Amino acid sequence: MKIARFDALPAFPAAAGAVVGAVAVDYPWLWVVAGLFFGVLIFVRVRLVPALFFVFMAASTSLIARRMDVPEPDASVFDGRERIWTGIVESVRSTDRSQRCVVSFEEPVAMRCRMTLADVTPCLRPGDIVELEGAAEYSRRYDASPALSYGTDRAERTVADMLVMQRSCRVTGHSDAFQFRLLDLRYTLAEYVYDSPLAPSTSRLLAASVFGGGDVGDDRKEAFRASGLSHLLCVSGFHVAVFALVVSFLLFPLKISENLGRWRYLMIVLAVWGYAAATGLQPSVFRAAVMLSVYNLARLLQRNSPPLNSLFLAVAIILAVNPLWVYSIGFQLSVAAVLGLLLMSDRLNPLRRGNRFYGLFALFAVPLAATIATAPVLLWHFHTLPLLTVPANALASLIFPLFMVAGCAVVLLAAIGIPSGFAAGLVDNLARVIDNICGLAVDVGWANPAGIRLGVYSMAVLCGCILIFVIILYCRKNAHRLVFASVGLALALSAMLLPEDAQASDIAVHGNTYAAEIRVRCGGRGYIVPLSSRKRPIGNPDNYFLDGGIAADMIEIAPDSICHEKVRLHGGMLLAGERRLLIAANDSSGVAGAVDCIVLKGRYRGCLDSLLARNSPSALIIASDMDADRRKAYIAIADTAGLPVCDLTREIFLLDF
Repeated sequence: MKIARFDALPAFPAAAGAVVGAVAVDYPWLWVVAGLFFGVLIFVRVRLVPALFFVFMAASTSLIARRMDVPEPDASVFDGRERIWTGIVESVRSTDRSQRCVVSFEEPVAMRCRMTLADVTPCLRPGDIVELEGAAEYSRRYDASPALSYGTDRAERTVADMLVMQRSCRVTGHSDAFQFRLLDLRYTLAEYVYDSPLAPSTSRLLAASVFGGGDVGDDRKEAFRASGLSHLLCVSGFHVAVFALVVSFLLFPLKISENLGRWRYLMIVLAVWGYAAATGLQPSVFRAAVMLSVYNLARLLQRNSPPLNSLFLAVAIILAVNPLWVYSIGFQLSVAAVLGLLLMSDRLNPLRRGNRFYGLFALFAVPLAATIATAPVLLWHFHTLPLLTVPANALASLIFPLFMVAGCAVVLLAAIGIPSGFAAGLVDNLARVIDNICGLAVDVGWANPAGIRLGVYSMAVLCGCILIFVIILYCRKNAHRLVFASVGLALALSAMLLPEDAQASDIAVHGNTYAAEIRVRCGGRGYIVPLSSRKRPIGNPDNYFLDGGIAADMIEIAPDSICHEKVRLHGGMLLAGERRLLIAANDSSGVAGAVDCIVLKGRYRGCLDSLLARNSPSALIIASDMDADRRKAYIAIADTAGLPVCDLTREIFLLDF
């Protein structure tokens, strides 16, 4: 039996092979799945070429991913000692208080590092050559508990973390490599936006959304996220599609000639790739540019190209360029959204194409399809799902393209010296309308539920239910719809009736160069005990506690004492079940008696021998903010005593009770 659907989508095996090959580097058991899938392709008599493409893409992306893996530097680099580092900034994400960068260091050792600059000055840009002073920390120390990490995007391929103060970083030059020249072009175009007569808040929004070269501020980002419009703040397929439509409209007069009308599609492709280059060839733009190129080139050659096949081809090409993009949250959201649009948007629209009101209903059907498709990704990574995203996106679909086009027109007029104050005022009003839409979503508290925790089985059930929903949309017989609906209902009930995972009861000790802390999860409550003068949590603790079944409002930060049925903290002694942890700031800390482990605070300067003799610990934990020389001396004392040591600069400490 021959499955025509596989032959209609020849790029699907290539995309599947690219995904399997990229992920199988970390999960080798996927090669078994790949072998079974190849067997299915042969069994159903799919053409041999697509099946071989599956094998080829799986092998090639796996090989490329392994070659891109960053070698780990010598362990002596992670000794907590501050060094002078020289490297090139590859990417920057700015907030109101800091800048998070990926830096490729060359001196004193070669490695890729995720660096946080604890200030907004100097304003770093991709391609900047920086010289800074800081202590490198081993980023893979969080592999035992990834939820503790505050930077988990594996697509960055970093092996170290570093927190740097503003006074310790200076820019010494700028790289002229091609990739950075493209990014510089993006920032140059953004400067024209800032110099235009648009209001500052409007220009920041326009620069961020059209070129990806600006920062709109944390509060605005949160408002856009709460309303489900965060995709508008970065250049994505939506922006590329709007740009392509504008170019197509401008080239419409060429349709008067049949030959020129066909070559118009090539001009659109070239314009789209020009726009992609101006935005720095970001993954989301690259994906959209590939899809639009396949579609328009097919029109140029007068061939039929199913949009779904174009998506699979784009996925295969993107992962062939960089297999590690498969771990990028932006890539996952982008592909899921487009897949949802292609599979569901028309089916969710109660009217068929050609009806005069089809476009009106499409304003709601399109964001609904994207929301359904991206729900698993949002819930898995962010534990939240904006409920007003459909009406918000429906309104934004009307306003935002006009904002983009009118805003760019104002910038262009200002650049060539033509007064455009009245038009700038209209664009400012459009920006205020967009902000008001986001503000309404923020004001409605129930519209942005947070703390939604789904386990692996529940997530698999959710994906299965979405797949069943898509199948129901395509079923023509009510009997078939009833059968699939019953299966989906049974899956949902099974997920609801299964007993919840037992709430975690454990202790985690971790830290960075400037602070360390203890996190305790027990009985539905969470506690963060700082080991330094810093009272704020390290990173965002919500995900870590949520994984243990603890809501954000059940977390107590920096308690002076803890009085819980199973957890007590008093006088530097932490009692968790049968476990005893002594938190030592000096030799007189705690009381005499055996303990499970001793935690040395960063300011501890006492005689460790006497402390070990008095408390007979089973392990020693040394805070990451302790001076490197004292840390080395205490490690030597512990080694002499045959005592295991956990150095928080290289690993984290986990203890169940």
